[in-house]
This record gives sequence, structure tokens and C-alpha cells, in this order.
Amino acid sequence: MNNKKTTKRALISSLLSLVLCMSMLIGTTFAWFTDSVTSATNTITAGNLDIAIVDANDEDLSTISFVKANGEGTILWEPGCTYKTQEFYIKNNGNLDLKYEVVISGLTGDTDLLNVIDFTFSGIENGAKGTLKAGAKTNAITISGHMDEDAGNDYMNKSLEGVSITVNATQLASEYDSIDNQYDKFASYTEVSTEAELRDALAKGGDIVLAADITAADNERFDIPASTATLLDLNGYTLTSNDGGQGHWMAIYVSDNAHFTLEDSSADKTGKLVSSCYGVYVKQNATFVMNSGNIIVRGNGDYDHGVTLFNGNFVMNGGTITASVGVYAYDYYADAQDPTVVINDGNLIKEKETKDNYEPEYIMQEGSANITINGGTFDGVAFNENGDDYIVVVSE
Repeated sequence: MNNKKTTKRALISSLLSLVLCMSMLIGTTFAWFTDSVTSATNTITAGNLDIAIVDANDEDLSTISFVKANGEGTILWEPGCTYKTQEFYIKNNGNLDLKYEVVISGLTGDTDLLNVIDFTFSGIENGAKGTLKAGAKTNAITISGHMDEDAGNDYMNKSLEGVSITVNATQLASEYDSIDNQYDKFASYTEVSTEAELRDALAKGGDIVLAADITAADNERFDIPASTATLLDLNGYTLTSNDGGQGHWMAIYVSDNAHFTLEDSSADKTGKLVSSCYGVYVKQNATFVMNSGNIIVRGNGDYDHGVTLFNGNFVMNGGTITASVGVYAYDYYADAQDPTVVINDGNLIKEKETKDNYEPEYIMQEGSANITINGGTFDGVAFNENGDDYIVVVSE
């Protein structure tokens, strides 16, 4: 009997305790085990593109000077003398790999002196391209000038202002993001799809890439403004200009002292510049460099010339020119520097039909011109040492 009472009391006590515990839990919440950690965010650093012209001590050069062998006295040009500039370098002072192009121009003053002073470049050439890793620099570069021994008194007391050297640089497609290294393939390029966009881009200069076929309006041409540097990448597309009549006979007009480069980055190299008269027309002291692409001139023009030089300069490093006359070098301005043609590579295709004014030729020279053929092919036949086979002189 006593045991039953004791058991009953214990059960009642337990039930009361359970009820009390339940009442204490009402209005409370349960919590999981938790933890947290914070990591500092990585620093975001933008790259720096910085190209410079420096001396042997990596000091910036704002002026490049001719020097004497003994390092003393004033530079005075006289017949038979040869002066060289100090050595200078192109340096990548930034932390991004870059690609560059060198534009040498700006000989001003008494241009008569250009007839008796021959300028040559060591370590680089006009229109040269290259790449530089961050912190790297080119080999030493010098410019030398030699005054003709037969220069007479007519050249006394005249002056030239010197050489302007411009280095255009853009970032090289070598840096990797989290996907690949192609995110900056067209770094600093202006992409154009219409005639209006192309004209606007050409007016500003710089690197331009076609994103569609473009045809100029009738009686219009595309101009490269004076003293600008422009690169046009055909990118596999076609740029067309029809015969525009007087003053507009060319697809591209390269104005005085300008620098124009044509190339085609497409895999199949199908980009074309098409004209019905002149392809690229280059004025005095201007330079046209053709690295790749195709210039095709066929139509109703009296002169179907691929490249026409009016005391301009042309360097062919690749590509194909198809025209009745591939290159026409005309010493038009008597007091200007002679036109210059340098064929390093590429292919000149001579159209077979005969014009009233001339027989089809690979290269035609009228007046005085400097023509050098280092390589390339002519109608698919490799150049040989007898380069005169490819040049016709129509007058002296």
C-alpha cells in the first residue's frame, strides 16, 4: 500500500515537471550551430600602357639631336659630311605588353636640302611594327644624314627643322582573363559598319577595323587627313569606291605627311579594297604601308593604278595588288622629296588589258624615284635579282 502511494506521488511529480518544462519552452526559438569568416577582397589594379622614347640611360627624350664625333661645336651641314643622331630606344614603361608602330615624318624648312641630303635609319624603318613586353625596349636606333659632295652654293644658309618620330602603341592580346587572352584582340580599335562611321573614324585617325562591307557614295572617296596616323584592318570585308570623277578618282586619298597602314586580320585574308580608277593615292611626304589585304582596281578609269605616289612613299610587306599598273611613282613636285617604293613581300598582278595611255606594268616610274625590290612575287613568279624586269621608266 505504501509502495503504491510512493509510485503515484513519483508519477504526479514527473508529470508536473514535464508540464513545467513545456510551459517554459512556449515563446522561445531553437538555434542551429553557426559560424562565420571574412576574407579581405583582392585589390583591383588597372593596367598601365606607357610607351616612351628614351636614351641609353632610360631617360625620356623630347628632342633627338645630331652629334659630332668629338662631341663639340655646332652642327653645320656641308658637302660630303655625314651626321648621326644620338642612339635612342623605344621603351615600354608600363605593365601591359603592347604592340607599336613607328611613324617618321616632319622634315620641314627649306625642302631644297632634301635633294642633297640622304637620310637613312638604323635599327628601324618608317612604318615598322613590333611588340614589347612590359619593361622591355628595342635595340638602339639612329638616324644618319649624308650631304651630297656635289652640293653647290645654292644650298648655303638653308635649314631643315629635323625629324618627327611618333610611336603609336596599343595593348597586345597577351594578357589572360579568366577565359582566354583574346578579350583585348581589338584593343583601341574603332569598329565601323557604315560609311558614316568609317568617315568619322578616319577623321580622328588611329586603328580602325571593318565589321561589314562598306561602299562609298558615288563621286566620293575616303580621306586620310594630313599629318595623321591611321591603320585600317579590312577584317575579311570589302571597302569599295566607285569612280568619283575629277579629284575623286581614288578609293583612299592619303594627304600630305599622313601615315596610312592597310592590313587584313581575317584568317583567310579575303579583305579587299576595290576601286574603278586609283586604289590608294599618296601625296607628298605621306607614307602608305601595306601589310596584307587585297587592292583590286578594275573599271572605267583612264588610269587603273593600284597605288599612286605623288612624291609619297610606299612600303609593301604583304598582300596582293591587282591592277593595270600595280604601283605608279610620280615625281610631281619639283621641290619635294622623290617618291619611294620598297617591295619586301606580297604579290603584284598585272592586268592584261591595255589602256590607251600605257601598257600594263608592275611598277611605273615617271621622273626621279627611289625603287627597291627585296622580295615578293610578280604574277606569282618570285622576285629575282634582275629587278629592272619589273620597272618601266616613262620619263626622266
